[in-house]
Amino acid sequence: MRILLYLVLFVVALYALIDCVLTPGARVRSLPKAVWLIVILLIPGLGGLAWLFLGRPVASDGGLFAGRAQPAAPDDDPE
Repeated sequence: MRILLYLVLFVVALYALIDCVLTPGARVRSLPKAVWLIVILLIPGLGGLAWLFLGRPVASDGGLFAGRAQPAAPDDDPE
């Protein structure tokens, strides 16, 4: 059971680290991106969770295709 807990914390920390690295610095919330990377690396479980709840950018429309330009009408689609 203890191994499962460590595995979950490792996966959360790894996901948070990759997500933080791939997120543009201008969109990061609460702290600068470099500080978030240090927090995630030094405090893997709590740092990863903090990134997910406090540092990760919020999607503008909350949808699956947030941040991607979609044609508004068939006439707008170049294809």
